[in-house]
Amino acid sequence: MDMPGVDKDKISIRVSEDGKKLIISARNSDRKYYKEVELPAEVDPSQSKATYRNGVLTVELKKKSSGKRGFEIKVE
Repeated sequence: MDMPGVDKDKISIRVSEDGKKLIISARNSDRKYYKEVELPAEVDPSQSKATYRNGVLTVELKKKSSGKRGFEIKVE
């Protein structure tokens, strides 16, 4: 997702309680970003990661085997 001008600490990435939706939100001084993405399978947020470089957010998700739901993903 392109998010130019956003500080990485202003980006929030969550997985819904049912583990089937990725929710991304952020804000810079003059723009808000919000995106909900339906996922084809449940994901494990604790095994997922996100990187933000040069205004581009990349999220890598792992399929869920069992366990936790509704966790936030840390942006590196």
